[in-house]
Amino acid sequence: MTRVTLAGTGVPHVSPGRAGSGTLVRSGAVALQFDAGRGTVLRLAEAGVTHLVLTHLIPAPVTPEGEAAFEADVRAGGYTGQVTVGRDLTTVAVGDD
Repeated sequence: MTRVTLAGTGVPHVSPGRAGSGTLVRSGAVALQFDAGRGTVLRLAEAGVTHLVLTHLIPAPVTPEGEAAFEADVRAGGYTGQVTVGRDLTTVAVGDD
């Protein structure tokens, strides 16, 4: 069974009690987090997320080094799984298909 969890539905500005946008998709043993708005990154390891897919970065880096720095920042928070920075037509495999 595939389950979709809205990990955060808040807005970009601080809103008490709401995390920034993020969607968790679980299919079997695979857990993919799409986007990681403010407050959702803290829950990644706790939720067993194995792959973080970022559909966009804010602010948008303009160099590969900027993307690497963003990923390093995510890892500094304790996340050790796979990270994909999506671009148009990015495909992410789920399971053994």
